[in-house]
Amino acid sequence: MTKYELYLCDTSGEHTPVAMFISNTPFLPVSVGERFDDHGWDRLDGVGRIASEQSPKRYIVHSIKHTILTKQDILT
Repeated sequence: MTKYELYLCDTSGEHTPVAMFISNTPFLPVSVGERFDDHGWDRLDGVGRIASEQSPKRYIVHSIKHTILTKQDILT
């Protein structure tokens, strides 16, 4: 079984992950310069949601890193 995880990280400081999405299928490819519109993602740091459908927050892809890990016989 393959599990896909997409992490969105802060570009300041240590690039701390701020949001994560999990899927059983690959995510759509993105390129540097493309945008993400946050419509209310739960934050990993416990802050909650800082945007909404009515008031989205826009992010621009700064860089991309691919990491492949194996945990408990699952390719992540």
